[in-house]
Amino acid sequence: MNEITLTNLAADRGFLTATLFALPLPAIALDENRRLIAANAGARRIAGRYEADRDVTFMFRAPELLEFIDAAIGSGQSGNCEFLSDRDGAGVFDAHINMVQPTDGDRRFILVTFVDKTASREAERMKSEFVANVSHELRSPLTTVMSAIETLQGPAKSDDGARERFLDLMDHEAQRMRSIVEDLLSLANIESHRYIVPRGTVNLSSAIDSVVEILRSRAREKDMEIKIVKTGEPLTVEGDQGEIIQVLDNLLDNAIKYGEPSTEITVSLAHPARNPRTNHDSVQISIHNYGSPIPPEDLPRVTQRFFRVDKSRSRELGGTGLGLAIVKHIVQRHGGSMNIESDAEKGTDFSIYLPIASPAGPAELS
Repeated sequence: MNEITLTNLAADRGFLTATLFALPLPAIALDENRRLIAANAGARRIAGRYEADRDVTFMFRAPELLEFIDAAIGSGQSGNCEFLSDRDGAGVFDAHINMVQPTDGDRRFILVTFVDKTASREAERMKSEFVANVSHELRSPLTTVMSAIETLQGPAKSDDGARERFLDLMDHEAQRMRSIVEDLLSLANIESHRYIVPRGTVNLSSAIDSVVEILRSRAREKDMEIKIVKTGEPLTVEGDQGEIIQVLDNLLDNAIKYGEPSTEITVSLAHPARNPRTNHDSVQISIHNYGSPIPPEDLPRVTQRFFRVDKSRSRELGGTGLGLAIVKHIVQRHGGSMNIESDAEKGTDFSIYLPIASPAGPAELS
């Protein structure tokens, strides 16, 4: 059998194409004139187009990538560069460019492999945005406290009435900062256990009763009544009792904060129920109140960290903007989902769907 050289492989487009399709990464092969020799399925998905013997600009028009390919051809050196895809829904990619020199003859070809960096770049963006949001949320109460201290040390130093007012203000802002820090720590703890299956058991009926009992007096301050509705037998599910109670506490606290005075809040437990997202049999916990409706365009965003429909009102009521993000992460950790509906006439309904426990125990999270 004749020895197969790299020159043969470059000439045999079918063999080279098959080789590229065996690679786990998106990849293309070019000749020294930048003409396409072959491209695997991953590369074609990135570019959205491919035709053999066309210039590489037929697939990719990113200036950074084209300049680097030209530089590699001119210098004969391998390397990598980052570029932005020009397709709709563009992503960020690392292109690794390798000059392949055959063992005989002068012909060379260029192998370009691509690594999708979109997710990592998005994670970096979200991290930066999160740090900026935390800084913003803490800066406001901290500025207020510092201003109050400056006033007490100066103009109000001998004013007993002013001293009491400013001390109350400092206490309020300090409590606000503490709430933000506690919610941040809670969220970080939940995320660190995201892939750890909760192994405890929770009696949902008892959990609802205990949370309602704690918050009932706060509701009565606004002349609001809390009604509990339960269907089915008393139910115990696998889960972390502290986290499930935290979900109920956050949702019911929100219902009281943002509900209209002299209205009714309904907390219901239904089993069995159909999860509208997965169509699976589930346990449904719903908390319904009457208040200003959430605009439809804001519904997908209310579980984002620090998102508030009405920023001034939320801060006035003591909201940190993290409560629903905590709820979402806890529910996801328990293999469930959340559905939110809001209407000016029907009110706002937060429904939590938790999977019915398997006799064999909880399944591993993926």
